[in-house]
Amino acid sequence: MDKEKKNTYDRNLYAWRKANHICVRCGRRKAEGRYTACLMCRSYNSEHCRKYREKHKEYVYCRNNKNRKARYNAKKAAGICVRCGKRKAESGRVHCTYCLARNRRQRENARREKGIISHQMAFELGYCYWCCKRKAMPGKKICKECHDKSVITMQKARKKKKQMPDQYFRLAANNFWREKQAKKKPV
Repeated sequence: MDKEKKNTYDRNLYAWRKANHICVRCGRRKAEGRYTACLMCRSYNSEHCRKYREKHKEYVYCRNNKNRKARYNAKKAAGICVRCGKRKAESGRVHCTYCLARNRRQRENARREKGIISHQMAFELGYCYWCCKRKAMPGKKICKECHDKSVITMQKARKKKKQMPDQYFRLAANNFWREKQAKKKPV
């Protein structure tokens, strides 16, 4: 039997077994539920795959990671949600409205399980909005420690701004618009 005939025979046999709810792997036992293989064949296949993944852990990880990154980049470029791939992503984000809400709920539930109150609840109870651990300063939304950290961060940002050329971004934006206007004017 040549290769093409064997492939045709195998395809037909697979289709027949599937249609009659017989295991497509062994052909001896009944396939259960929505599966095309019996419980024994599925458990054997599961064990075999687990052993292969353990033996070739680095290869499997790299291959899966490359595929995951490729799918992520393709969805991002298409402007659809990188999580569900069903809906259009929100403007300036990579997730749709539904997945953003779902992520927010999951983060809040995880924080609640750890015994950390939500940011909104912390603010309403008078706790620091950032750390949710200490009481906020009177008339402020954050505690003394978080306030001190933010002051230090702002000082660093101001130093970096002074090190940058004066009004660099404003000059760059003005030059950009001047060039754009020059291209529009007919000569």
